[in-house]
Amino acid sequence: MTEGYIYYLHYVGKGLYSKTKFVHEARKYGVSRALPASQIKKLEWGEPILLAFYEVIDDVPTADVFGYFYFTRLRHAGLTAEASDELLSRLDVVRIDRSPPQLVVRGCGSYIQGGSAIVRDKPRDIIKKAEEIEEKYGIRIKWFVEGDFHSLPQILIRPVKFARGLLKVRLDVDIKELRDVRGTVVFSYDYRQNIYVRKGVRESLPLEEFFHES
Repeated sequence: MTEGYIYYLHYVGKGLYSKTKFVHEARKYGVSRALPASQIKKLEWGEPILLAFYEVIDDVPTADVFGYFYFTRLRHAGLTAEASDELLSRLDVVRIDRSPPQLVVRGCGSYIQGGSAIVRDKPRDIIKKAEEIEEKYGIRIKWFVEGDFHSLPQILIRPVKFARGLLKVRLDVDIKELRDVRGTVVFSYDYRQNIYVRKGVRESLPLEEFFHES
């Protein structure tokens, strides 16, 4: 019998992050990972997602796991103000937070974060409602799963596949799911994706130097 626990894992791109810079950013802003809607539909609020760098060590594909986050927030980018208001009207909202807009600068991009809404909807229900709005307004929404960062001692999973989205892996560590979590939908605007930065340059620049208009 195979032992261990099954988790989703998401790789961090080495083209824009070192481990030190990623952890620093995650502790400041929380973790934010872009995922397609099709994969978000499979997630539940409070589910842990492992974070790792993909390495080839001694010719063996390896996931260098260094932490995880609990999926508690779902952020969108790409909605017009009108479409954003309509999405909010369709959600089963518990409470709305209308915080002042804030510029967030990350290694992978920058954006203006607006308000947020705590909702009763499951992630798959949010995506379904958003897909109807995409069709109505002829737009495409970019999604980010987010949550607070938790560190782990280095764990090497090998051999392992590479994937740009979520990957299921087995780990001999029991990370409990959060129970009875109300998810939060975060509204963001003016998303600007970063270009690849060579490692030597990346290590010498502050995060604010990394972003440009896509």
